[in-house]
Amino acid sequence: MEDILSSIRKILAEEEDEEGGDAPAEQAAAPEPEPEPAPAPEPEPAPEPEPEPDIDMTDILDEPDPEPEPEPEPEDLFEPEPEPVAAAAPPPPPPPPMPEPEPMADIMELTPDMVAPDAIMSRPTSLHGSDVLAELARAILDRRDLPVMSSGDASLEGIVREMLKPILREWLDRNLPYLIERLVKKEIDTMVNRAEGLDNWG
Repeated sequence: MEDILSSIRKILAEEEDEEGGDAPAEQAAAPEPEPEPAPAPEPEPAPEPEPEPDIDMTDILDEPDPEPEPEPEPEDLFEPEPEPVAAAAPPPPPPPPMPEPEPMADIMELTPDMVAPDAIMSRPTSLHGSDVLAELARAILDRRDLPVMSSGDASLEGIVREMLKPILREWLDRNLPYLIERLVKKEIDTMVNRAEGLDNWG
């Protein structure tokens, strides 16, 4: 605004100076009238100041305090050492081989414990008995009225077993009842004596 007013004053002062210098010339010769100067432009109105916003003190008091910014976490000066990778466990050893089963001993074979260290009969007597039994076996085989063994065992032992069966049956029929009676009586006497001993002890 001040700049505009100073410009107007300057223009007016220059016009007055020009009019003062041209006065004698106008008197000498009437010059043509100079055109009227253009009117000075109207000053622009000063801009109105913007109204200040009304400040409500209740809003200021009601506003919550700003939350404090979280402090930045301190950077680790030392980086954690990486955990060592566990070495792969060695594979388990293979299971031991199963022991081979021991061969079954032949039950018909005489073991060293079963063999008598000293023979009961002398060698000549044993040979003589073997000869007699062999002769008996040949005589039995020659006879056709003997029962045929179901097992088909034609050995000397099998023949003797078949011959002894009737004799053993007859002996058991005659003596077994007496043996049973005697054994039972002996067991009963033992139990009675034991019971009497317990009564006396009590």
